[in-house]
Amino acid sequence: MGKERVSLVDIARKTGYSVMSVSYALRNHPKLKESTRDIICKAAEEMGYVPDPDIVKLMSRIRMNQKIETRSFVAVLDLFEDRKSFTADPYTNTLIASAQARLEKLGYQMTRISVLQPRLSPQRISTILQISRY
Repeated sequence: MGKERVSLVDIARKTGYSVMSVSYALRNHPKLKESTRDIICKAAEEMGYVPDPDIVKLMSRIRMNQKIETRSFVAVLDLFEDRKSFTADPYTNTLIASAQARLEKLGYQMTRISVLQPRLSPQRISTILQISRY
C-alpha cells in the first residue's frame, strides 16, 4: 500500500489554521501574514505535502473563472418515443437547458440518448457510453 497523500485539511488540523489559510499560504497569497505563511509552509514540508497537479490546474482555472475543459460527461436518458416530444415540452426544454449550462460550468459535457429509438439496443447504448468515456 502506498502512503496517503497529505491534504490541505491535514495541514490545517496540524497547524490549527483554516483550510483557506493553508491554501493561501501554499500559494504565497498576500492576504496572509508572512509569519503565518512560514508556519503553514514549514508544517506542509514536514508532512511531505506535494500538490496534486490536476487539482492545481483545476483550481487555477476556477479562480480565473475560465471554462474547464474535460472529457467527463453526464448522459441524459430520454424516454420519449420520438425526438420531437422531447423538445416540444417547454418545461423539459428549460430543465435540460439549465442542467446543460450548469454541467458545462462545472466542466462536464451532456450527452442525450433517446433510449426508445428502434435501432438503439442496450448493447448500442453501452457502446455509446463506453466511447464517450474517452
